[in-house]
Amino acid sequence: MLTSTSEFDPSKTLFRGTTGKEAGSNFLFLTDAAAVAGTYTNNGGQVMQYDLSNSGLYMLEKTGELEYKTGLHIGSNTTSTEYLFKGKNLVKAVNGEAKPHNP
Repeated sequence: MLTSTSEFDPSKTLFRGTTGKEAGSNFLFLTDAAAVAGTYTNNGGQVMQYDLSNSGLYMLEKTGELEYKTGLHIGSNTTSTEYLFKGKNLVKAVNGEAKPHNP
């Protein structure tokens, strides 16, 4: 569900700054702005990139496992959308799609 299945289901690229304290969480916050994610890196962490299926994101929103929140990030003065993934198994699956962001 998280991986694009065809050219008619494009991927959405999301980002997250790691802190070294990610293990075992029931929640995962991603953003659509790499600059915003960079402000959350801590303890030698890095910005990670997630390429997720648009149709998968839509289905997760409809089942209540994903919430969107849009706002102005004070640290970077950037308007971005946050993606809140809920559920231990979903968080584990989404983190399985992570790769280091190389701008």
